[in-house]
Amino acid sequence: MDIIIGREEHTTEPRLRLIVNGKEKFLATNSVVPKSVSRKHCVLSVNGDEIIIRNMKEGVNPVYVNGQEWESR
Repeated sequence: MDIIIGREEHTTEPRLRLIVNGKEKFLATNSVVPKSVSRKHCVLSVNGDEIIIRNMKEGVNPVYVNGQEWESR
C-alpha cells in the first residue's frame, strides 16, 4: 500500500493531505503544516513489516523523520 503525503492544494492555509488507495484524507489544522511541504511531498510504501519512505521532491524539499533529514533509498 502506498500513502502519498503532502499539503492541501489551492489554499493559502494548507492542511496535511494523505492519499490512500486513491482516496483523499485531510489531517491536522492548517496552522501546523509548513508551507515548505509540497502538494505531493513523499510516499510511504507499506509492505508487511517494511516501510519505505521516498521523497517525491528530492533535492527541493527535504523529508524529516524524527527531526532528522531523510534520504530516499
